[in-house]
Amino acid sequence: MPVLLILLIALPVLEIATFIEVGGAIGVWPTIGLVILAFFVGSALIRARGQATLARVEASLARHESPMPEVLNGMAVMLAGVLFVIPGFVTDAIALVLLVPALRALLARALWGTLARSGRVTTWAEHHAGGVVIEGEFREMGGKPDEASGKAGGDSPWRRLDDDGPRGTGGR
Repeated sequence: MPVLLILLIALPVLEIATFIEVGGAIGVWPTIGLVILAFFVGSALIRARGQATLARVEASLARHESPMPEVLNGMAVMLAGVLFVIPGFVTDAIALVLLVPALRALLARALWGTLARSGRVTTWAEHHAGGVVIEGEFREMGGKPDEASGKAGGDSPWRRLDDDGPRGTGGR
């Protein structure tokens, strides 16, 4: 985590230095105006692109395609919006880089390749006439439910969804 610590220290120092330079070059009020403008641009970007990303993800799922390209693209644009909302010119410059489609696609491919090579992310779906089957892996955590009553015995995490009791407590 030393890289994260260095970033947490270096970014505010860079932002302060940039504020001083820009304020000296164009004046205090234009500098404040640019920061406020970036805030509103970022807010609008987050709102508009979030909804557009959800629509594209739904469309790709309807076509039985992987939604990951749309998800990664949308995450990059929304990150750009968040960076615009954070006051500072360095974060705004990073946000502008994220808004360039070719660079965004390159970053998405690199991120997805890293995730796929790590073995931590796997996606798949099977399409049948009755709909989509989503497969997954599981691990047994405790004892099995009592076959006669359907209730879990002991401290088992197994429970019936129609047990009496508050929702999510399994009747306990």
